[in-house]
Amino acid sequence: MKAKTKIALICLLILCLVAIVYALTVQRNLTNTVNVTGSTDFQIYIDSSCSTPVTSLTWDMTKGSSVTKTIYLKNIGDVKLYISWFLSSSNLPSGYTLTLTWNGIDWASGSPQDCNVQTTPYKIDITLSVPTTGSYSFIITFNGST
Repeated sequence: MKAKTKIALICLLILCLVAIVYALTVQRNLTNTVNVTGSTDFQIYIDSSCSTPVTSLTWDMTKGSSVTKTIYLKNIGDVKLYISWFLSSSNLPSGYTLTLTWNGIDWASGSPQDCNVQTTPYKIDITLSVPTTGSYSFIITFNGST
């Protein structure tokens, strides 16, 4: 096979991999009030019966308070996924604390969790504590990969 053909095939493969990663990356925005959408592979709901997809979350916080919101993630695709999260944007004040749990187990940023195709959703608790009052926004990105 000629060198130009090999290079073209490698470039095509890289583009396909980038497209797959992009398609599996889903961003969820959490601010004072925020819109949240699902994906073709997993959906986030506000209720454990998975009848109401999350459309917004409101964080009513006061100085020094801590608020926990519970959401439910369900794999609606046909293959097992590995779900991870990270804080991709934030204007949270210094001294804030953001924790997530996956079915009651501490879930560190960037640490993937198994997300099987099943009827039972995974429970995610998001707890935010802030030391001061103000208007804050942040983006938590949930990634699903196979």
